[in-house]
Amino acid sequence: MTYKFTCEYNGANYCGFQRQKNGNTIQAELESALEKYFNQKITIHASGRTDTGVHARNQTCSFQYVGAGRPCRTVELALNSFLPHDISIRNLEHANETFNARFDAKRKTYSYKCYVSPHRSPLRNPYMLQLYKQPCIETAHKRAGELIGTHDFTKFSSANTDKENKVRTIYSLDIKTHFDEIHILITANGFLRKMARRIVSHLLNLNSTAPAHGLCLESVEY
Repeated sequence: MTYKFTCEYNGANYCGFQRQKNGNTIQAELESALEKYFNQKITIHASGRTDTGVHARNQTCSFQYVGAGRPCRTVELALNSFLPHDISIRNLEHANETFNARFDAKRKTYSYKCYVSPHRSPLRNPYMLQLYKQPCIETAHKRAGELIGTHDFTKFSSANTDKENKVRTIYSLDIKTHFDEIHILITANGFLRKMARRIVSHLLNLNSTAPAHGLCLESVEY
């Protein structure tokens, strides 16, 4: 039986989504909760691997369970009781037997948030990048327009990415300002490792890859 659910998490205390030999991950926590409830080894499939420190508002996950079906609401409540405070699941439901959260994903949207101020903002710092100087928004919009479409994003990816094909399609790249904040939304058919953060660096003319804590997986389309 295949289940599908939405996962929200604060990635600050995790070494990314994907299970690793050293370091705690979102996948490890989810699979541990599933094993406690179903009393069997279960592997989670997610729409994508978020890096260390990256957050998610709507990460889609799926898994298969061997056994009789159980009420989705009961499973959801039980799993949340086993999960730490910075991970939560919702919208758990039965899915088509062939559904796979990773391979069936068509589009993903990430957001990156910054604020411009000489003073730190304790309430925003965990989720937003502090910029001490106002970037040129006009230049950012121009650069964003150049990236929309299908391109080889090799120069925007990590050197140790495991993807051989580095061609991706960006459907939209929006930059919105609100008072002292800058919000960037990127929708694409897929992302290479560090691709979203390096695009942000390119748009805002940063000297290094934008840090992970400002990045959040907002939605996944199927």
